[in-house]
Order: sequence, then structure tokens, then C-alpha cells
Amino acid sequence: MKFLVFGASGLVGTSLIDQLSKEHQVTIALRDVSKISSDKFIKRSINFEEFGTFELENYDGVYCCLGTTIKKAGSKEAFKKVDLDYVLMCYKYALSTNAKFFCVISALGADAKSRVFYSKVKGQMESSLTGPIDTVIVRPSLLLGHREEFRPAEQISSALLSPFSKILPKLIGKYAPIKVEDVAKSMIDLTLKRSTLIKIEYLIK
Repeated sequence: MKFLVFGASGLVGTSLIDQLSKEHQVTIALRDVSKISSDKFIKRSINFEEFGTFELENYDGVYCCLGTTIKKAGSKEAFKKVDLDYVLMCYKYALSTNAKFFCVISALGADAKSRVFYSKVKGQMESSLTGPIDTVIVRPSLLLGHREEFRPAEQISSALLSPFSKILPKLIGKYAPIKVEDVAKSMIDLTLKRSTLIKIEYLIK
């Protein structure tokens, strides 16, 4: 099967394309394709500011792992552009292909009516995904994995909670920190099998 992955250089995206490519043909869409050195993938350069020039091709499914932080983006407006506007561009692209599904990473607590800006934007993104295509929304909690960028709060939380990663899911369920490879696996299971044994909140529309 042929799959397209947006945001393949991110924490979850990297694990997703590694797992997917073991059995399927994977195309990655990145601003800078040099970030992925492996020749296992078909690479397509993309400029979201000129998304209309991104050539239309057919895929069995489209995955979107785009996401940033307000600090990294530089402002709330810039954050919203990535986590809402760009994601919707990817979704509309999926609608234009023969894709059977669109799968996107959101966040635990996503709510369009939330007073927390981050959660509100994630909720707005989720509610905007309406169309004649199966849509799988995965809502992970704190991600456990190595980031190139330094996020103090996440790294401290990860360091404190990692030793208890095996028992926390039993105690607090979906709120437990989750390994990035497990998030990626759940995305694959939910899209190809419509179920997952991993304790993670998700929505299939």
C-alpha cells in the first residue's frame, strides 16, 4: 500500500515512517527533505505557503504529524497556522486523492471551547475535519522520546515519570505518558485494523 506522511521529521513522524516502511511504500512531504537521509522513502519537497503547487497524487492513506509549540513558532498566530491551517491543508489534500483515510495527531484535552489556547486550537482543528473520508484523530498525553529541541517542562516530567511508564497506564489510563513509538503504532493499528491495544484516547470520524 502507498501512504503519504506530512511532518515525518518530528518525534512521532520519524517513528511512524520507520514502522510503516517495513511493509508499505511511504512518501514523506517535508520542507527540507535532507532531514531524512534514508533512501527507504520517496521524498517530496513542500512549501505550505505555496501549497497549491504541491502536485496531486493518489495514496491509500494520509498521515499528518504536524505540530509545534507557541515558543518555537514565535507567537500564538504562528502556532495556529501550523497546528490548524497547515493541518487543514493536508486534510483537503487527502480529500482530493483516493485516500481511504486521514490520520492526524491532536492532543489529550483538545476542546474548541477550552480557555487554554493550545487545547482550543487542537479542538478547532479536530472540529474542522469534516468530509467524506474516514478520519482518525489520535490524542496522546505527554510524549516519551528524544527531542532535538529543548523543552524543559517535558524533559523534567519525562525524567520523573519514565521509571514508572509500565505501571502508570494501569493507574491513570490515557493520562499516562506514552512512548512515541506506541503513538505511531496506534496510528497504524487504528487506520489499518480499526482498533488498538495501546491505552490512548482516539476518535474515528
